[in-house]
Amino acid sequence: MSINELHDLLADLKDKANGLSMEEVERRQHLNEIIESLEEQILSEQGIDIRDEVYEMLEDKLLHFEVEHPAIASVLGSILNTLKSMGI
Repeated sequence: MSINELHDLLADLKDKANGLSMEEVERRQHLNEIIESLEEQILSEQGIDIRDEVYEMLEDKLLHFEVEHPAIASVLGSILNTLKSMGI
């Protein structure tokens, strides 16, 4: 996996976050926080300094979205797998 693939996954996550209903504003905000954090830490620094809390946040949100929003959980899982396969 590459940084370009990670960009694509983040773009997909943004699309899915924007597709959440108005009643799910808090979830959308959480996803946007994840996206911003990943973009700042991974994409701008080429993945050199990923903090443990980013992994924990991704894993937590993956479990949170798994039942109600499996497509979002799938993208989050793909992001985690991509980071791991890149050695980040």
